[in-house]
Amino acid sequence: MVACPRCAGAMEDGFLGAQNLPSGIQWFRSKNFFGLHGEPIGESDRRQMSWLAASRCSDCHLLLASY
Repeated sequence: MVACPRCAGAMEDGFLGAQNLPSGIQWFRSKNFFGLHGEPIGESDRRQMSWLAASRCSDCHLLLASY
């Protein structure tokens, strides 16, 4: 496990996934064929897009997002 750069607590490993409406961006503990059992995070505009504010370091390929 990785330590959180903000609070030094343990971070959960998993995957961000996005499906068609209405699910939007979801957190998955593991990849699965149908994208089932994800936890919705971020916000959906209920039309075409889902959004999650994030910061990234393109040098080390680190993505940090709050939801």
